[in-house]
Amino acid sequence: QTYLFVYRINFRAMYDNNVICEWEVIMGLLQAVFICLGLSLDSFVLMMDKGATMRKLELKKAMLYSLVYSLAAEILLLIGYLISFIFTGFLTSQMKLFIAIILIFTIGVYIFFKSLKREESEERVDDSFNLKKCFKLAIFTNIDTLCLGIGFSFSKIEIIVSVLMIFVISFIVILIAQYIGYTQGAKHTRILGVSGGMLIIVFSIYLYSRIFGLI
Repeated sequence: QTYLFVYRINFRAMYDNNVICEWEVIMGLLQAVFICLGLSLDSFVLMMDKGATMRKLELKKAMLYSLVYSLAAEILLLIGYLISFIFTGFLTSQMKLFIAIILIFTIGVYIFFKSLKREESEERVDDSFNLKKCFKLAIFTNIDTLCLGIGFSFSKIEIIVSVLMIFVISFIVILIAQYIGYTQGAKHTRILGVSGGMLIIVFSIYLYSRIFGLI
């Protein structure tokens, strides 16, 4: 009976530990999703501007722009992961986590102040926007996604999970942004950009507090 009692206690402890580990994984993924959403609001603002200047927006065209934007974000995210592998050998786990949080926090601050200084764009029809210009715009605006890739890698978020996450979020956000811009115009772009930056800043501070035992 004593052995059975001890066995039950050990089994219960293992079960509790597994539940805690699974919960931490879920929370980590949710935090990553919110960070990606905050980051994507910067792109949302830009593509909402573009949607407001389109003469006619067809579903096929909107989906192609979203696809191009998402692929550009994925490319830069993967480059970020590749860069992180260079430093894997001589950085401790604590150092990696600290660098990851600093990178994510810096991205948030950059987006916050960039959006704060942003001026409302003039809405007039622009027929020159095409897939090539969309790709260039996506590369330029997703440079911070490269840093996010380094941060996610150091945070031990699986590369497949990150790639799927950034693709799905970017595709949906860019698609919605075009239609809102086209139908409603480019309104409240500064507030949206600032909100995205604040979201990233808040979650980076939260991550720091959780990882280093402040809360």
